[in-house]
Order: sequence, then C-alpha cells, then structure tokens
Amino acid sequence: MASATTGETDVSYLNDASESSPSPPRPQPLMNPDVNTSLDASTTSTETSATELASPNILVKKLSYRQINIAVNTILEAFKFDAFTRYVTGQTGIDPPPPPSTFAKLKYAFYFWYFLTRRISLQIDDAHSLIIAFPPPSLVQNGSWKDKFIDIVFGGMAMILAKFDGEVVNRRRRELEGQKAAIESWLDGRGKDMYCVHLLATDPAYQGLGYASRLLDAIARIADTEGRSTWLLSTGRHNAPFYELHGYVTVGELRLGGEDPDWMGEEVICPVMVRDARCASEIEKAE
Repeated sequence: MASATTGETDVSYLNDASESSPSPPRPQPLMNPDVNTSLDASTTSTETSATELASPNILVKKLSYRQINIAVNTILEAFKFDAFTRYVTGQTGIDPPPPPSTFAKLKYAFYFWYFLTRRISLQIDDAHSLIIAFPPPSLVQNGSWKDKFIDIVFGGMAMILAKFDGEVVNRRRRELEGQKAAIESWLDGRGKDMYCVHLLATDPAYQGLGYASRLLDAIARIADTEGRSTWLLSTGRHNAPFYELHGYVTVGELRLGGEDPDWMGEEVICPVMVRDARCASEIEKAE
C-alpha cells in the first residue's frame, strides 16, 4: 500500500458490505499514538439518536488536505455546546461559548494536518462528518525515519502551542492525562493492542443522516479484519446509547470538573467504552 505520509491509502473496501470484498490494507506503522492525547474520542450530544441507521449507500472516503478548513469548521460547530470540550478548552461551563479565535482555528488545522499524515482519517460528504482513529500502539513500534521526524516535529509544535493555552487549560489537560492509568486498567491492559476512536464529529446541519454510524462502522471493520478490539472515551453518558448500538460497552467512567475551582457547570462524566472484535460469522450474521 502507499505510505501513510502520502494520504493515498485505499478505503474503497469500506464501502462494500459484501463478504466478497477484498481484505483491507494493513495500516502503515505510526509512531507515538499518545502524542497530544488520545483521550478525547468524542461524538456530539445531538448525534446519538438510537434510531439513526447507516445506509450502505453512504460513501466513506479518506479525508484530504484540501478539506482541512471544512473539517475544522465541522468540529467547531459539532462541539460548540459539548460539556467535555468546554471543560478541556478552559471555559466556565455556564457562560456562552466564545467564538473561536483565529489562533484556535490554525491550531486545529495543524492537528488535522498531522492526523491526515499519520492517523486514520475518514470523512463523508466533503468532511461535514469525520472520524479520526489511532491504530494500536503495538503496530507503531517500527516506523521510517520520515515518520519519526514528522512525529518529533508535531510533538515539539504541540508543546509550543500548549504554552499559549493558559493556566486553566493546561491544568485540566494534566488532570485528563493523569487518568491514563485508570483507563488502561479498565481496558484490562489491552490498550496497546486496540484501535482508539480519537474523534467523531458531524456538523449539526448534516446530523441525523447516518453519517456517524457509517464512519464508526468503517473503523470497526478495519479492527475486525485484524481481530482487534476498539476503545473510545465518550464525552458524556448521553452518548452511550449511540455507541451501544455499534457494539460498545462501558467499562469505566472518568469524572472531570468536580474539584476544579474555575468550572461552574455540572461534573463531566465520560464513559470509557470498548467494542470487542467480531469474528467472521458474527459479521456475516449482522449483515
């Protein structure tokens, strides 16, 4: 397959629901999957309808560099009122969300550049719905010098950008990163061998069309083909029914904001959810 740095990975097999579809290409090894944090896998509260069904006619495509601006707008709109997002971005929880700054947009664009270069980045309808997934750390141990260089540059830039986030944001980031041990215990030590859904978002104007379901199923198909489980951190209990429809179960919950002096909203409870790999017979029965 093409190098992960080219963005040329073939995802056409994800649009073929038949059992005769070709096996997917093995993901290119990626380095440092925990750079920036892999703890903010999310969906939005308005996208969790238990009746939402994914149509096989919805085409999943790779996110492209030309779509980065659209992707940034998608996540800004999708997470505008999300409590978890408001918490980690330093808001109070009771004041109206501030308009995104130019700096914030540029920072998100930089992150998307990295995701496109080094992660699994899929989209539907010109990036108005998208998903970012991290491959298992056990697959990313061997990378080319170019991959390592990109990771070093991104890691350095992320550290520089973090200095502009302010004391509240950095304090809350440390709080979240301090929960990694708890998450790994809930994953029964399997995290290094699991895919992680880092981000799932749909522009509110495009919600209710089955896009999120189609994208989530696309990642599940990649994981199932390799016999690997998948995990994510939901931004709230209200999202759990949506993920449960796709085979996820809650294995633990993070609690954020309960003791933060600058957070005036309710405590943010984030379920850690796991979807175990399905064998070929289970997939065939479901289809």
